[in-house]
Order: sequence, then structure tokens, then C-alpha cells
Amino acid sequence: MNTPTTDLVGRNVRIFPAITPGWTPISGVILAEDDVTILIEDRERNRQSVIPFSAIGRIELGSWVKEVAA
Repeated sequence: MNTPTTDLVGRNVRIFPAITPGWTPISGVILAEDDVTILIEDRERNRQSVIPFSAIGRIELGSWVKEVAA
């Protein structure tokens, strides 16, 4: 992944799919992003997921995670 392009890295988020039925919403922390995708630490499934922005319908932003945002 390339250098982050916005201030999403280190934020708690909930990501919803662009289409229904799609994948279920994901809650986690954004670890990295570029112009096309984001890498999220998916807490519900205990894994990391790479999600293309084109697949995202809505992102709810939460608090900052200090360990990631450093």
C-alpha cells in the first residue's frame, strides 16, 4: 500500500457495503490506505481485510487509536 492520502489511518470505523446484499458491515481500525483501497484490522473476525473504496457504501468514523495513529 502507498503512503496514506487522508487522516483515516488510526481511526475506529464501521464500514458498510455499497450494495445489498453484500458483505456484512465491518468494525475495526484503519491501518493503512491508498487511492484505491483501505486495510482494516477487523475486530469481529480477528483478521485484516483489504477493501476497495468502490465496494464501500458508507463509513462511520469513530475515535482515534493512539497505538496506530503514532
